[in-house]
Amino acid sequence: MKIEKSLVERYYLKEDWTYADIHISEDGALSIRSDYGDYTYKWGSFGDSFKKFLISINNDYLINKLGGVNSYIFDYDLTIKEIKKEIIKGRREGLDNEVVREIWNEIEELEYTSIKDIFYKIIMDTQYFDIICDNDPYNIPCQESINPQLSSFIKELWPNFIAYLKEEIKSL
Repeated sequence: MKIEKSLVERYYLKEDWTYADIHISEDGALSIRSDYGDYTYKWGSFGDSFKKFLISINNDYLINKLGGVNSYIFDYDLTIKEIKKEIIKGRREGLDNEVVREIWNEIEELEYTSIKDIFYKIIMDTQYFDIICDNDPYNIPCQESINPQLSSFIKELWPNFIAYLKEEIKSL
């Protein structure tokens, strides 16, 4: 069994009611505990300085690494908006006014859910699915948004951490 040891630096950010406890190690590991959730990731390749690497990465890249499969979540409201656009497009392409109105009303009355699989089950029982999607689940325009907790962390606390790292590197 191979065991490796690495030094870890801890940064504690506190602002008003929120906090983040960020640990970085010289071997490319990042660990975050915060009011916005807990996140970890380990980079195998990051160049000569992990701190410089963290300063250089963009937020989308960081979101995908920290959030993994939970980076994006089903967005009911955006999905309904896209469905309504498709219904309007269907009307422009010749669907009967009465049919379009029935489909629109059906969509307006859908039960809200934040769970994509449940939404699929609900939408598959509608005329929208039968007529607009042609009974094909791949035609349902499900939309996703960045996980709000992760997004808030990236917007609210990450810039402060990066600013601190920049000053720290500058003073070396």
